[in-house]
Amino acid sequence: MKILHVSYAYGANFTGGATIAATRLHNYLLDVGVESYFMCILKFEEGRNVIEWPPCGSLRRWLHLKLAKIERNVWRFTPYRRKIDLNIVPLGIKKVINAIQPDIVQIHNIGAGMVQFEEFCGLKIPIILTQHDFWKINGFDPCPYSDTRLFTGFNKSNSQWLERWLWGRKYRLSREPNVSYIAPSKWAEVVTRRSLCGEGKVIDLVPNFIGPEFKYFPSKRTEHKKFRILFGCNCGMKNEFKGFSDLEEALRCLPVKIQRNSELHVFGDKSADFKIGEICVKVCGIMHNAEELVAMYHSADILAFPSKTETQGMVKIEALLCGLPVIVFDRTACPEAITHGKNGWIAGAADIKGFAEGIVHFYNEWGLGELEHKRRDISNDAVSRFSNKAIMDIVLKVYQKLLGNKGCF
Repeated sequence: MKILHVSYAYGANFTGGATIAATRLHNYLLDVGVESYFMCILKFEEGRNVIEWPPCGSLRRWLHLKLAKIERNVWRFTPYRRKIDLNIVPLGIKKVINAIQPDIVQIHNIGAGMVQFEEFCGLKIPIILTQHDFWKINGFDPCPYSDTRLFTGFNKSNSQWLERWLWGRKYRLSREPNVSYIAPSKWAEVVTRRSLCGEGKVIDLVPNFIGPEFKYFPSKRTEHKKFRILFGCNCGMKNEFKGFSDLEEALRCLPVKIQRNSELHVFGDKSADFKIGEICVKVCGIMHNAEELVAMYHSADILAFPSKTETQGMVKIEALLCGLPVIVFDRTACPEAITHGKNGWIAGAADIKGFAEGIVHFYNEWGLGELEHKRRDISNDAVSRFSNKAIMDIVLKVYQKLLGNKGCF
C-alpha cells in the first residue's frame, strides 16, 4: 500500500492544525510499515519521504510562489477587499504522482493557490479529500457559519460570478467517481454528506491523530495561587473563528469574587498582558512544539474552548488527554467528546451566561479535595477514544476498503 499526501506545508510543530494533523498521519503510517509520501511546497522540518515541489532553487518554484501570491492577494484591491484562494496556478502534480505511483492520493490543506483542482481530475486511483475545514466543498470561505449555499448550490441569484466559478470547479472534482471524503468529527461528516459536493460520496469519520506526548503527568502539574483558565489556538485572540470575544463576555459575567481569584492564560498570540474585569490576562506567546503545549495544559485548571466553528478541535482533545476539563458552546463539533459536568461543560450555542456557569462549576467543584484521580479519569477516557492505535485501525480500514484486495501492506 502506497499513500501520497498532498498538503501546502509539512511540520508537526507548525502552528496550523491541518498541517500538524497531516504530518502526524504521514509519520504514523510510516511507523506501522505503510509506504507513505508527503508532497508539500513548504517544509518546516526534516522528515521521511517528504517531497518539496516544485524543487527548491528552481525557477519553476520561484514562479509558482510569486504567481500564487499574486493570485491570492490581488482581490484585496477589488470590491471583494479580501484574499481569495482560486488555485489557478498549475503545480504539475501529475509528474510527482507518475514518479511515485501511489495507490491512494490523500489531499489535505491545498489553499494559498497550491494546486489546480483540475490536476486531480482524470486520475484512475482513489482520491481522498480530507475535511480539515469546508473550503473544498464551499465557495470562498473555509468556515461558512450559517451560509447554506454549500447545500443548495451557488447560482446567479445568491452569488457573484467569481465564487460561482470557484465552487463549480470544486463541484466538478467532487463528481469524479474515485473521489471520497474523510471527516474528523460526526458534525463534519454530517455537513459533508448534506453538501452538494458530498452528495452520494463515500464519507468516512476518522479523527485526527494527536501526538503521544499528550497525556496526563501528575509530576508536570504546577502549583499556582489563583484558579487558572486557559485559552489558546493558532493566532490566539486574533483568530476570529475561535470565539475569544465570547469568552471575554463570559468572564465579565463571573462573580467578582471568582474574578479576583482567577487568571486567564492565552497562548498562540503575542501582545501585552491586560485585564478583563478583575481577571488578569497573561499572554504566553506562541508554542513551538508539543512539549511546550503539554506543559501549558498541565499549568492550568480548565480549558475555555469558545470556538465558533470546529471540524474536530485538536486543542480540545489535547487538553482532555492532559486531564484538563473543557468548557464549550454547543456548536459545530465543539461538544463532541465532552460529557457535561464530568470532563467539561456544554453551554447553549449562544449562551454566554451558561458558559460562565461552567467556569463557576469547576471553580467550585475542583477547588476542593484531591484532583489527581479526576484528571487521570479524564485523560484515560480521552486515550480510549483518541489513541494512535485506535485511530490507525480506522485509517487502515478506510484505505483497505478503497483498495479492495490491493489493501494489504
